[in-house]
Amino acid sequence: MDSPALGTDATTPYLLLSGWAAAPANDPIASLWLGSAAPDIPLYLVERPDVTAQFPEQSCIGFQSLFNLDEVPAGSLAVTAVTLFGNIDTLPVPWARDQVSLEDFSDQVTRKRARLAKILACPICGHDALDDRGTSLECQRCGHRVDRVGNAWDFLPDASRTNFRVTETSNISAWGYDDRAMSLVNRYSDGLILDCGSGLRPSYLENVINYEVAAYPTTDILGVGERLPFIDSCFDAVFSFAVLEHVTDPFRCAEQMARVLKPAGVLFGVVPFLQPFHGFPSHYYNMTSEGLRRLFDSSLDVVECAVPQQGLPIFSLTWILQSYLRGLPPEIRDEFKKMTVEQLAIDPWGVVDRPFVQQLSPSATRDLAATNFIIAVKR
Repeated sequence: MDSPALGTDATTPYLLLSGWAAAPANDPIASLWLGSAAPDIPLYLVERPDVTAQFPEQSCIGFQSLFNLDEVPAGSLAVTAVTLFGNIDTLPVPWARDQVSLEDFSDQVTRKRARLAKILACPICGHDALDDRGTSLECQRCGHRVDRVGNAWDFLPDASRTNFRVTETSNISAWGYDDRAMSLVNRYSDGLILDCGSGLRPSYLENVINYEVAAYPTTDILGVGERLPFIDSCFDAVFSFAVLEHVTDPFRCAEQMARVLKPAGVLFGVVPFLQPFHGFPSHYYNMTSEGLRRLFDSSLDVVECAVPQQGLPIFSLTWILQSYLRGLPPEIRDEFKKMTVEQLAIDPWGVVDRPFVQQLSPSATRDLAATNFIIAVKR
C-alpha cells in the first residue's frame, strides 16, 4: 500500500488509494476492489514497472483510485484481490478520519478563495476586478463569467481545451514536495506560491495556489500554463515540477510564469531530459540543461541549473532498461536479461539485426526511440 501511509489520518475530504499486488504468473490477478466481501468499488488498474522489475517472475499490477470521503464506508477498509483461478486475498487499508483537519480544510478553501479574489484577472479582457457571486466570478468590465467546479474556479473553457490540446485522463499525478520546495513553502508562509501543474497534492497548503487542467479536490484554479489568469507580479514563488514537457508551448508557459512573479520572486522548475515517453496524457518536449536555461534566462536571472537527486542518470538508465524489457517477447526478454553491460556498450550497428532489437514492441520503440522523423505536406 503506497497511499494512505500507515498510521495517517484523512486530513482532506478525499482518499487517494494506491498500491500494488503480485501473484504467480500462472494465476494472475483478475480483479481488485475496495471492500472485503462483494466487489463493491472496483479500483482503477495501472502498470507498475517498478514492481515488475522487483518481481520479474510474478504477475504484478498496480491500483490507483480517488474517492470522496462520503463515498467510502466508515470503519475498517480493505483491498480485495481475486486471481484468475479464484484465490482471494485482502489487504487492510490503514485509514481513519481526522475530523478537526477536515473542518479546517473547508476553512482553508474559504480563506484561500478570499486571497485569490485580489489577484485573479479576466481571461478575456485582462481586467483585475472580478465580482465573486458565490458559484461564479463576473468581470466588471466585459461581463465574462467564470464558473466554479468543485473547489476550483474554471478558467479552462472548451476553446482553450481545444487550442492547447487538453484531453481527459484517468491518470492521477500525486507527489509531495522535496526539501528544496518545502523550504520555499516555509519561507513564504505569509506569502503566496503558484504551483503550476500541481497535480493532486497530499497536503492542502493555504499559501500555495494549486493550478491544474484536472479538477482534483485540491485544485484551486483550472487553466493552462500558456494563459495564467493572474495579475502581474503577484506571487512570491512559482513551482513547475515535471509539467513543461507536457504542454504545447513551454516558452509561452515560461513567459507567463515569469510575468506573475514578484520582483526577486523565485522560480523552481524541474523538467526531464533523458526520460522515455510518459504521457499524462501527452508528452511533447524533453530538455537539456541548456534548453531549460533558455526558457527563462531572457526574463529571470538563473541562479542554479543542476541535476536533482531524483534526476541522477541511474534513474534514466533503469527506466529505459525496464521499459525495454517489458517491450520484448518473453523468450527474448530472458535472453536479453543475461547480457552484460560490456555486451551492450558497443556500436549499435553491430546488433541492429538481433531479435532483441528487431522484435521490440511498437509502443516500447516509440517510448525509447533515439530519434523520430516527420514528413509533412503543406496544406
